[in-house]
Parts: sequence; structure tokens; C-alpha cells
Amino acid sequence: MYGAHERTLDDKGRLVLPPSFRRALGEVAYLVRLDDCVGVWDRAQFDQATERVRDSVRLGVAPKNAMRAFFARVFEVSVDVQGRVLLPAELRSVAALEREVVVTGQKDHVEIWDAGRWARVTDAVSEDFDFTDVVMDLGVGL
Repeated sequence: MYGAHERTLDDKGRLVLPPSFRRALGEVAYLVRLDDCVGVWDRAQFDQATERVRDSVRLGVAPKNAMRAFFARVFEVSVDVQGRVLLPAELRSVAALEREVVVTGQKDHVEIWDAGRWARVTDAVSEDFDFTDVVMDLGVGL
């Protein structure tokens, strides 16, 4: 999943997902509270993320209560026939999602950002990082 899509939350806190993201996610999505946004995974990718957390605990990289903390941040939601997901109030509050949001593809998951916060994050990266050099180093022309 790739790209950035501007969206507006409705009065109930529902978000219409971009069509390509809907197809990739399927009927159930897993919403996870991240530091500055909400992460969204399909079932298979969520299971892989769960295993990474579990492995971190087993290897002593993460504290033993990391699994509890991780699962306490997760909301399982349905994608309705119109391609909408209901963002729980707790997640909207933590990520400062009020009305205008940006839905971004991050290859294996989706992130939902407040539009203003997203602009600040991407502006800061654009000032410090030249994407053209990286893409050209990969042998991909723009």
C-alpha cells in the first residue's frame, strides 16, 4: 500500500478508506495507537507484527509486559460495505484526529495522520532529505 490520500472524518468518526487500501485490508482491520498517528494492519500483517513483539519479549529486548501494553493499544474494526472504518474516540484523541486527515500507505500497513501534523512531518523530512538521490541510486528514474 502506497501513497497519501486526504480524507475527512464524518461526525461519527468514520473514515472512508481509499479503494486500493480497502482491497488490501479486507473486511477486518486492526487499528493500533502509534506515537503520532494510528496504524492500520490487515489480519496477516497484524499477526506478523504480533509475532515480532512476542519475539522481542522472548529475546529479552522488550519487557515482559510489552505484549500486554501492545494488545491494550489495539482495536479490531470492521470495514463496512462503503469502505469505512470507525475510529474509536480514544484513538482519535491520542492522534489528534479531528476532521481533516491524511491516510498514507507504508507498504505493509496504513497510517492515519492529522492533516496538519502530517504536513509538518513531511515538510521537516523534505528539508533534510533528497529523495531524488536515493531513487536515482536505486536505478529508478523519476
